[in-house]
Amino acid sequence: MNNKNIYKIGLIVMILINGVLIFMMLRGPKMPPPRQNGLMEVISKKLDLDSNQKAEYFELAKDHSRSVADVEAKQKRLMKNYFEFLDKADATGQAEILEQIEELEGEKISVTYQHFEDVKSICSKDQLAHFEEIIEDVLRVIVNDQKINSLPPRDR
Repeated sequence: MNNKNIYKIGLIVMILINGVLIFMMLRGPKMPPPRQNGLMEVISKKLDLDSNQKAEYFELAKDHSRSVADVEAKQKRLMKNYFEFLDKADATGQAEILEQIEELEGEKISVTYQHFEDVKSICSKDQLAHFEEIIEDVLRVIVNDQKINSLPPRDR
């Protein structure tokens, strides 16, 4: 066999492999979309909410998410302003910005607390028995930034 035939065969094989790969990518198993509401789903399932409660809960959660996002957006702007003082010789106003950031953090905590009071108000007596466990799970996620359904950190 001469070099031309070897190159032709190699080219045909590469084209076939690429064709198979493209086919597999287009026809292969679809990955489920990432779950954006993982914590909401877990809470809904653990509390065993009925359809009416779920609708109300998801509306409460949407409002809570919007409120927290608004506060976090304000915090980001203030933090940017705060760290701009590193480039300035005059730090006038730095303490005020830090106080505003602290106030917003307190607001975020209050909004979250009120959200769970609202969630608690839509629960039945049986569901309230599971509420404390839910709060513990949520606090682990909030405080440790632990992903829901993830393994706890290993001891070293």
